[in-house]
Amino acid sequence: MKRVTKKQSSKVRKFAAEIFKILHKNLKDKYTFTVRLVGSVAWNTVLRDSDGFWDVDYQILLTKNSKEYKVNRLNNPTDIKSSFLREFNKIFKDDKNYKIENSTTAITLIDKKNKYSIDFVIIKLYPSNNEIIRRNNKKNSSINEFTWNQLPKFNEAYRKFNELCPMQKKDLIENCVLPRKKEEKKKPLIMARILNVENLLSAMVCKEEMDLEFVLYDPVIRENNRLFMLKGNKEHLVVRTRTAHTGKDDAVQKISIDALTSIVFGYKELEKIEEEEKEIFSAEFKEEISKLMPFSPVFINEIV
Repeated sequence: MKRVTKKQSSKVRKFAAEIFKILHKNLKDKYTFTVRLVGSVAWNTVLRDSDGFWDVDYQILLTKNSKEYKVNRLNNPTDIKSSFLREFNKIFKDDKNYKIENSTTAITLIDKKNKYSIDFVIIKLYPSNNEIIRRNNKKNSSINEFTWNQLPKFNEAYRKFNELCPMQKKDLIENCVLPRKKEEKKKPLIMARILNVENLLSAMVCKEEMDLEFVLYDPVIRENNRLFMLKGNKEHLVVRTRTAHTGKDDAVQKISIDALTSIVFGYKELEKIEEEEKEIFSAEFKEEISKLMPFSPVFINEIV
């Protein structure tokens, strides 16, 4: 795992500063805010993941000087998130290198070319303690609704770390924090397991017209060991299955449940799966399976 240098992170921080200038200008009639760099970049402990990506975290701190605070005490988190998201989309609407995502708590800017992302979370410090905007959609609703949620308090370890002198902090980071992060990066913390493949595939969407067949191998759930036939377009996807027959279906593409999981959740590119999981995909299979829109990116904020 490669460590991100100060020079590399400094370049992204300068880029973020330019973004904040635009946001300040365009939102000054509604919101005033300060920003705070948090997370690994703040402590110079950023590591790239196995694909070379790394991330930066910022907090946008809304202040009492905001006109919206004077009007309604910032009691409209859905409108606030929408206002900021709208400005981000305006800034990057003509640049295909960047992608904007509206996640549960953050607005995420992804630089696909330089392989990094910036998470911007919106926080208010008043009238009560620190609160963060978080998606809280109603059941069976497709409308994004956001609420204010209390931030967790800093634990004792964080307080003690801040009491250390600069040399002690550096020693702790270099000899304890970074080695531990490198070990954690080597293995995924969360694993996805598809139980009913037919139901999951039926919930997916096609980017364009597709026609695909494959035989699935699942060593644990035998009911998944079938031939799957997917046919659809942007409007709907039909998934049919039947028992795979030796001889008759020998020429049909074979795929493991592990590889299929990586594909449908957007965890790995097809070439990466072939390399790491020793799968062999035909050109036709690659072309058709790529027409499925993966459940991506999936983030589960829970460690059991």
